[in-house]
Amino acid sequence: TGLKASISKKDLTITAKNKTKCIGTIASFSGTDFLAPELASGDAITSVSLVSSGSAATAVAGVYDIIASNAVGTGLANYTISYVSGKLTVEELPVPTISGSAPVTQVPAQVVYTTEAGMTNYVWSITSGGTINAGAGSRQVTVSWSSMTNQSITVTYNNSNGCSGTYTRAITLSSLPTAVLSGSATVCQGS
Repeated sequence: TGLKASISKKDLTITAKNKTKCIGTIASFSGTDFLAPELASGDAITSVSLVSSGSAATAVAGVYDIIASNAVGTGLANYTISYVSGKLTVEELPVPTISGSAPVTQVPAQVVYTTEAGMTNYVWSITSGGTINAGAGSRQVTVSWSSMTNQSITVTYNNSNGCSGTYTRAITLSSLPTAVLSGSATVCQGS
């Protein structure tokens, strides 16, 4: 006579994936940056709304929540959905330095310049008064300066988080002073 069945909704937890970005960049979320268990046959999650206060280019270094909500898909009415926040880590930019002789007193001159080790994608550039002879793509370059005008050398690299930093160093090229002798042109032995 009148049997009634009660079907309860299955619990579903959707977790926003963690993400990293560099200061000065914008973090964008595709709507598929989430983790969820496999659903029953025919049910699917097509997208989830994801937002973070750290996503703007102006965000300072730190860790921000990625808030997940509003799952969209097929058969989701069969589930009691809960959301777990992910973490957006905003990384500092690296601060390169360049060591090597800054005042160059004669040309042509070969000078070795070095920056921090352990980085990737080293890119060196110099102004038109010189040539990079060796080391392009590494942490150390050898430069031949050929012009006595002031120059500059620039390095850009990525740190382990993929963040990029750039530094330009001014290079002063100046002539050696000219020696001027004065006095008697005659030199006597013993004087």
